[in-house]
Amino acid sequence: MKISTPRLLVAHSAAATSLTLMILLGIQTATAAPRATPLESHSLLSGGEERRYWVHQPPQPAPGGGIVFVLHGSNGDGPGMRELLGQRLEALTDRAGFFVVYPDGFERHWNDCRALASYAANQHDVDDPAFLRAIVAAMVRRSGIDERRTFAIGYSNGGHMVLRLALEDAGSYAGLAVVAANLPAPAGRDCETRSGATPIALFAGTADTINPYRGGIVRVGDDVSRGHVLAAEYTASWLARRAGHVGGPVSQQYADRDHTDRSRAERLAWIEPGKPPVWLYILHGAGHTIPGSPDRSPDSPSVTNRDIDAAAQSWRLFQSVDPGFATR
Repeated sequence: MKISTPRLLVAHSAAATSLTLMILLGIQTATAAPRATPLESHSLLSGGEERRYWVHQPPQPAPGGGIVFVLHGSNGDGPGMRELLGQRLEALTDRAGFFVVYPDGFERHWNDCRALASYAANQHDVDDPAFLRAIVAAMVRRSGIDERRTFAIGYSNGGHMVLRLALEDAGSYAGLAVVAANLPAPAGRDCETRSGATPIALFAGTADTINPYRGGIVRVGDDVSRGHVLAAEYTASWLARRAGHVGGPVSQQYADRDHTDRSRAERLAWIEPGKPPVWLYILHGAGHTIPGSPDRSPDSPSVTNRDIDAAAQSWRLFQSVDPGFATR
């Protein structure tokens, strides 16, 4: 498989088009200033298509270090997703010598588990799990990462893609995190449910009008082709049962650190010895947003919870289960 010569890109200039499209779709955006460190641009062949991905290299890569994928939402791209979540994540992963990788979806979308979705990645049945595995293989060859230390975070369409990984390719990941995505209803689900489970954190806003917290039709503007999703709490409990948990979750209420965000945070955690943990962060009053990302406008109708940060909480889960940290 041929890997292109890496190119460098400053995230701010590459993200502008992506952020504009996300605003038009009603997806919340962030205004954090771009990091000075550019991303490396790479590409590889997967399924007969040239696919691009963007790499943040830590200042001091750890021998046998790990990798965190960050998957964008509908009509997004890798650099745009860095603006929404990655810059805060990189501040954490740099200290551990981890790489952060921002892949581009096929024509700006991921082929997740939703059978009737209208975007090209679904209609062409793109094998995105294979694309991500190919990136891991390339990173093993180029940077010497330990493939056992592979993690993924996804938002919206990217979150649905991470749910596909949880169902079909759990053995390839040490941990996963899903923001603003619930499991598709069985009647509209076209991916397999294979054996195995992996630690997972989910973040769900109770006022999400795109991916309904209590389940229902997914609406992106006038497009309802993505079908129905199950409720967020049912999604978490289903994944917990799949991971072997027999008891119920433990609830934790987070302090309301930001009284202006119109939201508060709660976590339901399924934690039993020898079983992959499942965490559900309930963002009361929040919309289709990433907790911890600042609103573009204080008057935005889409509430963002600022009492917790999805990047920090995901990294907390990853560190707690990472095989590299566990053997140190």
